Amino acid sequence: TNILANRLDRIVASGLATREAYQDRPKRYEYRLTDKGRDLKPLLQDMARWANKYYPDTFKPPEAFMKPHRPARGKT
Repeated sequence: TNILANRLDRIVASGLATREAYQDRPKRYEYRLTDKGRDLKPLLQDMARWANKYYPDTFKPPEAFMKPHRPARGKT
């Protein structure tokens, strides 16, 4: 079984992302975060900050990821 495909299926099933086919042969998909998925970013950023504070030798996320979160469309 394909572990990545299974994980992506679970992410889509949970409503965190959408999947859209962009090629038929071979079948290829584009994944995009939903509002629900984008709303997780501040939580993930806080977890990364916490880990880097208390475990300084851990992975440092890319600067682009750590930029301030933009609220999902229609939210303030």
